[in-house]
Amino acid sequence: MFRIVKTGCIDMAHRIRGHEGKCRFIHGHTWKVEVSVSCVNNSLNALGMVIDFGVLKKEFFQWLDDKFDHSFVLGQGDEEDLTSFSSHDAFTRLASALGVDKLNVVFLPFDVTAERFAQYLFKECVVRLNKARAAGARPLTVDYIRVYESLHPNESYAEYSPNPVR
Repeated sequence: MFRIVKTGCIDMAHRIRGHEGKCRFIHGHTWKVEVSVSCVNNSLNALGMVIDFGVLKKEFFQWLDDKFDHSFVLGQGDEEDLTSFSSHDAFTRLASALGVDKLNVVFLPFDVTAERFAQYLFKECVVRLNKARAAGARPLTVDYIRVYESLHPNESYAEYSPNPVR
């Protein structure tokens, strides 16, 4: 089997609602995201590739960067808790007080743990690569997404795959 692996990094803040330790507070990480893609039946493309790394960068990693880099991600329950605060007016006032033109706040329908974020990114990657495939192009498989939440001094990661990879 032929497989490629590409990584990218984003800086993102989050909190884990209901956590009893420090993770309940707003904190940030440099998140490294690793994607593994393989071709079905060893069917490399005409250039001898699983997929051009540039296509993976354009279709998935650019979206990841645009949506999440330097953002504050809130999860399930946070949106309801912030209903009175989350009006555009309140965020605009806060951004102005901080001296920035906007706040990059992203709401996701789950509490943002490395595990759930990996699963969410896996599904998005599959959808984005399938849309990018030309009609009749050979199928690709997203093997796994690995999300590194902490890089230094020790790496910690969560991995999502619908099937055992190894």
